[in-house]
Amino acid sequence: MRWCAVAVLLRVAGCSLAALPLDNAPSKPLVRCWSPSYPEKVLCSWTLERDTHLPTEVTATYSLGFKGKVQQCVRDALDDSLCVIEEPELYSSLPYYINVSASNTAGQASTLLPFIVENIVKPDPPVNVMATPTPGRSRQLSLQWAPPPSWPLPQLFPLKYLVQYSWGQDKHSRTVGPYEETRCTLKGLRPRSSYTVRISALDFIDNGEASEWSEPASASTT
Repeated sequence: MRWCAVAVLLRVAGCSLAALPLDNAPSKPLVRCWSPSYPEKVLCSWTLERDTHLPTEVTATYSLGFKGKVQQCVRDALDDSLCVIEEPELYSSLPYYINVSASNTAGQASTLLPFIVENIVKPDPPVNVMATPTPGRSRQLSLQWAPPPSWPLPQLFPLKYLVQYSWGQDKHSRTVGPYEETRCTLKGLRPRSSYTVRISALDFIDNGEASEWSEPASASTT
């Protein structure tokens, strides 16, 4: 009876049942979690692999430990496929579990993802990257940048940085570092050559993974 009613509604709307996939139940959500603002929050996002062509509700809950208290993961105000876990417990012997469930009138599917907060640390890229020729030095460039604004406590939870620079028409590249400061000098470069520089941030004690590369900055040696 339910599908008969759907068929009637589709015909009224000028649609055909043949236009819909045979399986309208949602697929298991693809879920990932990361912490760009360690230690204050964890972000989790999800995608559905296919359009069910039916109104589909997605819920996200989490717990510390498999049998821990189940809590709602707070939806982001600007992105309905993103939620936030505030003030996660650090260095816990128990993993967090996030359960993302998609349901509609044709069925339901869930994904249960475990994670340890320290293993999913991933800063956002550094900002305000600048590259300038070093005064009085013909084969050097001076670089400086700022930590990602989303990293809340750089004095207590410091970052370190990798520097990638490339040159030439074929864009030969090299990665150096890590650097503990937000500046460095590249030495031994080719004279009168143009270089493109990008910076990546990672947790000082190597929790998680490095950020994506920053927006590029360019400068030429003298």
